[in-house]
Amino acid sequence: MTSLFSEIARLVAEHPVAQAVGLVALCITVLSYQARTTRGIALRQAAGSFFWTAHLLLLGAWTGGLLNALGLARGAVYSQRGARPCAKIRRSAHEKPVLLYVLFLYHREL
Repeated sequence: MTSLFSEIARLVAEHPVAQAVGLVALCITVLSYQARTTRGIALRQAAGSFFWTAHLLLLGAWTGGLLNALGLARGAVYSQRGARPCAKIRRSAHEKPVLLYVLFLYHREL
């Protein structure tokens, strides 16, 4: 157990700003479920996702940060479910990442 605490202390000492941003992200995400409305939950989840993205990018975890940013963009698109201008975007939002993923896998096989 002491090795876990020493590892945490080492990470905080090496990346204090990133760890502070991660702590803010954790607090926002956990407290988001205390909101009274669905919109309040969604806004707090988006803020938490933004801070998680910043946390990962500050740590140099580019893949995790970019995947989190994609999730944040997806959440922004789907939060407009009732709005008419996003109807066309919402319909095809899930098709493009799947297509890119399949193309990437096909390219890797060659």
